Amino acid sequence: LIKTEVPIFFLRVEIEILSGHETWEHCVARICKPQPMLTPERFFA
Repeated sequence: LIKTEVPIFFLRVEIEILSGHETWEHCVARICKPQPMLTPERFFA
């Protein structure tokens, strides 16, 4: 393995969805594809 300056972690989760599959997909999308951060100029405008 290559040693990096920034630690990299891996977590595997197995979850059985009983209801609310669309809500779960939305949550996963928010975690895996976060929106770009606003610049301070746009945030405080």
